[in-house]
Amino acid sequence: MATRAPSIQNALGSARELPALPTAGPTKRPRRTKHGRWAWMGVAGPAIGIGVLIALVLTRGGAAEHLVPALSEASLAGPTQGRADATSLQSIHRVSSTPLLDGGKPVVFFMGGQFCPFCAADRWSFVKATSRFGVWTGLHSLHSKPGTDGFGGIPTYDLTQATYKSDVLALQVREVADVNGNPLQSLTTGQQQLVNQFDPGGAIPFTLVGGFTGRYKADLAYSPAILEGQDFDSLRAAVDGDQATPAVQAINASADAFTALLCKLSGGLPAAVCATPYIQSLTAQVR
Repeated sequence: MATRAPSIQNALGSARELPALPTAGPTKRPRRTKHGRWAWMGVAGPAIGIGVLIALVLTRGGAAEHLVPALSEASLAGPTQGRADATSLQSIHRVSSTPLLDGGKPVVFFMGGQFCPFCAADRWSFVKATSRFGVWTGLHSLHSKPGTDGFGGIPTYDLTQATYKSDVLALQVREVADVNGNPLQSLTTGQQQLVNQFDPGGAIPFTLVGGFTGRYKADLAYSPAILEGQDFDSLRAAVDGDQATPAVQAINASADAFTALLCKLSGGLPAAVCATPYIQSLTAQVR
């Protein structure tokens, strides 16, 4: 019988505040975590899937650990040096020519699970890229469930308590399961339709971005193994300090490729990010 991790609310109640921090070749492209269809997490999904999911994950995991301060405005300064390689760019695929907008803004939809090591790895580049287009507040840290898909606990961001504000993007985040595989956040009808259409295998993480010119899937371009054995604080410091480690290089390469996609769909806004020659060269390679 699976044991329950401490509740997120309890963990956040004893959260410690992190000190303020300033705001390339990835490993072989990995597979994603597959635990069947996520239809049960939608507005009309059958409850029977809950037991199936819980049976597929292991019994030990982390919980939300501590508060990450809001990323600074300095994060809006775009990257100026080349990092993204062919692997990162090839992880982005155009899947439809149908526009996807919310209030005139490109939609950025991320679906993950807190137990999932691939989701844990993916959040690093996802948060770094999206912070260039808006401001995160209320971020926390956690680790994925040790032993899932053969990986140890991977340090990552907890997005469930966070808010994101942007003048150019409409961000949607859903974590469908907690660190023990228990149901966490339900999908809206529209989100469930996107999953049904573009993620028929039911794999996570699932990232779909859409704008006037169509819809794109962005897959994880590096293995969670590159982040194993690290704690959240040291990895975050390495990423924010742009240290020349394999993990940071992989995260930066993926973040820059995703930034190029967002610039393509946002019409080149904000200019501080999208008008840099490096990002413009990457954007031209996103088809």
